[in-house]
Amino acid sequence: MRTGGSPSPFALTPSLVPSEPLPTGAIWSSFTASIALQWSIPIVDAPVLDVANWWARINNKLQVVSAVNAVANVVTLSVTDGAVDVGPDVVSYRPPPYDVVGTNGVPAPAFEDYPVVVFG
Repeated sequence: MRTGGSPSPFALTPSLVPSEPLPTGAIWSSFTASIALQWSIPIVDAPVLDVANWWARINNKLQVVSAVNAVANVVTLSVTDGAVDVGPDVVSYRPPPYDVVGTNGVPAPAFEDYPVVVFG
Protein backbone atom coordinates (compact mmCIF):
# COMPACT_ATOMS: atom_id res chain seq x y z
CA MET A 1 0.00 0.00 0.00
CA ARG A 2 1.35 3.40 -1.01
CA THR A 3 1.30 6.18 1.51
CA GLY A 4 2.48 9.71 0.76
CA GLY A 5 5.26 10.40 -1.70
CA SER A 6 4.81 10.79 -5.43
CA PRO A 7 1.60 9.74 -7.16
CA SER A 8 1.36 6.38 -8.87
CA PRO A 9 3.18 6.44 -12.22
CA PHE A 10 0.01 5.06 -13.83
CA ALA A 11 -1.84 8.25 -12.92
CA LEU A 12 0.65 10.25 -15.01
CA THR A 13 0.63 8.01 -18.08
CA PRO A 14 -1.55 9.33 -20.90
CA SER A 15 -4.06 6.95 -22.38
CA LEU A 16 -2.64 4.83 -25.16
CA VAL A 17 -6.07 4.32 -26.68
CA PRO A 18 -6.87 7.02 -29.27
CA SER A 19 -10.15 8.87 -28.92
CA GLU A 20 -12.98 7.44 -30.98
CA PRO A 21 -15.31 9.75 -32.91
CA LEU A 22 -18.61 10.16 -31.09
CA PRO A 23 -21.70 12.09 -32.20
CA THR A 24 -22.06 15.51 -30.55
CA GLY A 25 -25.13 16.89 -32.34
CA ALA A 26 -27.65 16.10 -35.05
CA ILE A 27 -29.93 18.50 -36.93
CA TRP A 28 -32.58 17.67 -39.52
CA SER A 29 -33.58 20.37 -41.97
CA SER A 30 -36.75 20.23 -44.04
CA PHE A 31 -35.18 22.76 -46.42
CA THR A 32 -32.44 20.34 -47.48
CA ALA A 33 -34.13 17.03 -46.54
CA SER A 34 -30.97 16.01 -44.74
CA ILE A 35 -29.59 15.15 -41.32
CA ALA A 36 -26.25 16.73 -40.39
CA LEU A 37 -24.47 14.76 -37.68
CA GLN A 38 -21.50 16.46 -36.01
CA TRP A 39 -18.66 14.40 -34.46
CA SER A 40 -16.39 14.95 -31.47
CA ILE A 41 -13.21 14.78 -33.55
CA PRO A 42 -12.37 15.28 -37.23
CA ILE A 43 -13.29 12.32 -39.40
CA VAL A 44 -11.88 11.13 -42.70
CA ASP A 45 -13.58 12.80 -45.66
CA ALA A 46 -15.58 10.30 -47.69
CA PRO A 47 -17.77 11.20 -50.66
CA VAL A 48 -19.80 7.99 -50.25
CA LEU A 49 -20.59 6.02 -47.09
CA ASP A 50 -22.76 2.89 -46.78
CA VAL A 51 -26.44 3.94 -46.57
CA ALA A 52 -27.30 0.55 -45.04
CA ASN A 53 -25.42 1.58 -41.85
CA TRP A 54 -27.92 4.34 -41.04
CA TRP A 55 -31.45 4.44 -39.66
CA ALA A 56 -33.51 7.52 -38.74
CA ARG A 57 -36.98 8.60 -37.64
CA ILE A 58 -38.10 12.22 -38.11
CA ASN A 59 -41.58 13.64 -37.46
CA ASN A 60 -43.00 10.15 -36.77
CA LYS A 61 -41.81 8.76 -40.11
CA LEU A 62 -39.00 6.38 -40.91
CA GLN A 63 -36.46 8.06 -43.14
CA VAL A 64 -35.16 6.40 -46.29
CA VAL A 65 -31.44 7.21 -46.47
CA SER A 66 -30.43 7.70 -50.11
CA ALA A 67 -26.89 9.07 -49.71
CA VAL A 68 -24.31 9.62 -46.97
CA ASN A 69 -21.06 11.57 -47.08
CA ALA A 70 -18.47 12.86 -44.63
CA VAL A 71 -16.56 16.16 -44.66
CA ALA A 72 -14.38 17.49 -41.81
CA ASN A 73 -16.36 16.47 -38.71
CA VAL A 74 -19.85 16.26 -40.24
CA VAL A 75 -21.68 13.29 -41.75
CA THR A 76 -24.64 14.30 -43.92
CA LEU A 77 -27.50 11.90 -44.62
CA SER A 78 -29.84 12.67 -47.53
CA VAL A 79 -33.28 11.36 -46.57
CA THR A 80 -36.89 11.08 -47.72
CA ASP A 81 -40.01 10.20 -45.75
CA GLY A 82 -40.91 6.54 -45.51
CA ALA A 83 -43.51 4.64 -43.50
CA VAL A 84 -45.22 6.01 -40.39
CA ASP A 85 -43.30 5.08 -37.23
CA VAL A 86 -44.35 6.95 -34.09
CA GLY A 87 -41.53 7.87 -31.75
CA PRO A 88 -38.85 10.43 -30.97
CA ASP A 89 -36.67 12.05 -33.65
CA VAL A 90 -33.51 9.92 -33.68
CA VAL A 91 -30.68 8.61 -35.84
CA SER A 92 -28.73 5.36 -35.46
CA TYR A 93 -25.43 4.11 -36.89
CA ARG A 94 -25.19 0.33 -37.28
CA PRO A 95 -21.91 -0.84 -38.81
CA PRO A 96 -20.17 -2.95 -40.12
CA PRO A 97 -18.65 -1.86 -42.32
CA TYR A 98 -17.10 0.75 -40.04
CA ASP A 99 -16.88 3.53 -42.59
CA VAL A 100 -16.95 6.57 -40.27
CA VAL A 101 -13.33 6.84 -39.16
CA GLY A 102 -11.53 9.54 -37.20
CA THR A 103 -8.47 11.14 -38.76
CA ASN A 104 -6.60 9.33 -35.98
CA GLY A 105 -7.59 6.01 -37.63
CA VAL A 106 -10.13 4.95 -34.96
CA PRO A 107 -13.58 3.93 -36.28
CA ALA A 108 -16.76 5.34 -34.77
CA PRO A 109 -18.67 2.87 -32.62
CA ALA A 110 -22.24 1.87 -33.38
CA PHE A 111 -24.94 3.89 -31.60
CA GLU A 112 -28.73 3.73 -31.31
CA ASP A 113 -31.38 6.45 -31.08
CA TYR A 114 -29.18 9.54 -30.94
CA PRO A 115 -31.56 12.54 -30.58
CA VAL A 116 -32.06 14.77 -33.62
CA VAL A 117 -33.04 18.44 -33.43
CA VAL A 118 -35.74 19.13 -36.04
CA PHE A 119 -35.31 22.46 -37.82
CA GLY A 120 -37.71 23.84 -40.38
